[in-house]
Amino acid sequence: MAASSFLAKIPSPIPSFPELKENVSQLEKIRRQQLIRQAEGYLDLLTCLDECWPPEMEVVELISGKALHSLDRLDVRSGRRGYAAFLRGRAFQLRCDFESGVTAFTEALEYESDNMKNRLGLARCYRGLNNLVLAIETLEEGVRSQPSHVSANYCLACYWALIGNVSQSCDYLFKAIELEPAIRERIELEPDFDSVREFSEFQMAVAVVV
Repeated sequence: MAASSFLAKIPSPIPSFPELKENVSQLEKIRRQQLIRQAEGYLDLLTCLDECWPPEMEVVELISGKALHSLDRLDVRSGRRGYAAFLRGRAFQLRCDFESGVTAFTEALEYESDNMKNRLGLARCYRGLNNLVLAIETLEEGVRSQPSHVSANYCLACYWALIGNVSQSCDYLFKAIELEPAIRERIELEPDFDSVREFSEFQMAVAVVV
């Protein structure tokens, strides 16, 4: 076979090594995004079900398990490790595996210490473990840098109420109402406040017009 005929059958241009490396990197990025979206989809489905029709724990474990399986397929060296850890935390929290949730959310905070979603998830897992002290410490550390975060202030009001500290609970509740007056609609149905509702300080905090 003539050299010219042989060369004509070789695809042209042949990608250089840097180009091949870039292509592989792009494929890895696409795969990572697909796996993350799969996990997000499973967890969002559970959240929607919980709002409309709370599923049995068997269903929760099945769907959250699929999310965890998707996340386990991620390359540990890949990007978005902090977000992947956050999603693991959400999955474990939904499964009521609070110890694993603490581990996952703590890892997420190591990557994104200023992300309040990580702190809220970690605090809720501590609450699930009946460790309200650590739940409060976690969120108070966050509101020092993000004092206007409504959910953090509201959760702190709930946790201090559960501990029985009416004054601290009212301080955070007033702040949450000040930031978002519509949050009053949640207070009447919030069981965390049942032990402090009769205190005049609590009633004044809720009644104040912002």
